[in-house]
Amino acid sequence: MVISCRHERHVVASRHVWCHTFYCRHLTLLREHLAGLLSVPRQLSTLSVQMEQALALLEQTTHRQSATEQQVARIDARTQRLSPAQTRTVQELVDRVVRETRHLVVPLTHIVLYGRLKQRCRVGSFKEVPDARYEEVLAFLSEELRRATSGQVPEQGSLF
Repeated sequence: MVISCRHERHVVASRHVWCHTFYCRHLTLLREHLAGLLSVPRQLSTLSVQMEQALALLEQTTHRQSATEQQVARIDARTQRLSPAQTRTVQELVDRVVRETRHLVVPLTHIVLYGRLKQRCRVGSFKEVPDARYEEVLAFLSEELRRATSGQVPEQGSLF
């Protein structure tokens, strides 16, 4: 009797047909598994290359993030001062205080106000005041105006 399996034509006795078919099926299954196992190193190699690429991209991203954080820190250091608009508002408020106190016995002058402001904020110039203290600067100048116009004598701080 002649039978055909997937791979070959076989001449076998009829009583051995079932046995032969069983073995051919298992042989086919084993060949498929062997092919799968043989492809594992290639798959692992491909996976290894992809992992190396992913790690390289992650390292690049980490480096860029670090560089960006350093750059932002430098920008923050430069921009922590009052903005031009804030500086102008402070100047206008100082001008207003000077204008509204010039008729008093002891008027507040630009030199006096800017000197007190620099002393209070511990800066060399009022423009060096950190922008986070902007509201404090406005409150301080408003309080100076209120005290001067209400008749309270401003406190004289230590000159040394």
